[in-house]
Amino acid sequence: MSHILTDFINCPDLQKEIDNHFTSCDPTKLQEYTPLVQFLVSSANTNNILNKSVSPGRGKIRNVQMVYTPRVHEDEVRSDTTTVCTSTNAAGMISEIYAIDPDIGVSIDETFNTRDLAEICKDNSLYFASRVQAMMDGLRRKLETKLTTDLAALVGSFASGETEVAANVKTVRTKYSDGKPDTNMLEEVDFATMNAAYCSQPYILGYNEAYKYYKRMAVGCCADSGLDLGRALSTFGKIFMPSNRVPSVFGTTDFVTMAAGAAQLITYNAYDGADFINTITSGDHQEFTIQDPVTGLVLDMLLNKPCGGNLTVQLKVAYKLVGMPDDMFSTGDRYRGVTQINRFRITNP
Repeated sequence: MSHILTDFINCPDLQKEIDNHFTSCDPTKLQEYTPLVQFLVSSANTNNILNKSVSPGRGKIRNVQMVYTPRVHEDEVRSDTTTVCTSTNAAGMISEIYAIDPDIGVSIDETFNTRDLAEICKDNSLYFASRVQAMMDGLRRKLETKLTTDLAALVGSFASGETEVAANVKTVRTKYSDGKPDTNMLEEVDFATMNAAYCSQPYILGYNEAYKYYKRMAVGCCADSGLDLGRALSTFGKIFMPSNRVPSVFGTTDFVTMAAGAAQLITYNAYDGADFINTITSGDHQEFTIQDPVTGLVLDMLLNKPCGGNLTVQLKVAYKLVGMPDDMFSTGDRYRGVTQINRFRITNP
């Protein structure tokens, strides 16, 4: 791994942690906010039914076939009351398969030379624990980046009746030409998510101007037009999740709205199961699961130390991000293509 230095600092040197002298926190141990991961696994987004169905535990994987029937289209409703003794209309069913590939996910590994550990001042167990926490942090951030990329594939259509939409991207404004705040974005997001029948208040994932806009609207009051900006925000209240991955995946002025439950994270643990089959907790080679304290995600952990060799540590988790099918509604239905995940773009005059 490119970030790992090959030498330790020997114990005889006087050692101090960097945060004791330069900053109020150790900048090498910053716990970066990973809003998408934490939202996806939150109780607000999921009751974990789908994940438990696809990956029920004990090292098993299942395919889940989601069966649904689009709602009745208005064109199927006749404009008369003539008696029909025999109907030729049949609803039928559509299905979507949710599955997970156990070889696709994220992993990180590190090696420990026990002879070198004997020469550092820090207690071996404390140093090992700190490295495991650092590995979890790196894995968590990588997962956040990959999930943000995966989210782009789940973006759906806006419901009919929307304006300024091209290729499933809706344009909104945050400022007038003179730089003063514009409530356009508040109103358009509120209307678009209502119009797409979001089953919850929208959760917004964005950065840069989108973040600054919601901050401005939260503290602003009484603009020249007499508009109370703070009251406007409370009226069109949203939950904003700042994500520095959004600009590189979607664009510097783009943001995404989601309804709770519209995207689900499915995970699989190979080391969750029967002792000596899936789980090995004794000897020089061990395989078991460990929980990330920040997100609650369960990770596979491998420890391997051959006789006289270095200790190898690996953390991994297989995952898949899935969303609602884009054919839940019939062709011609005003909700056709709606997945309750939408993309917006800020374009100011």
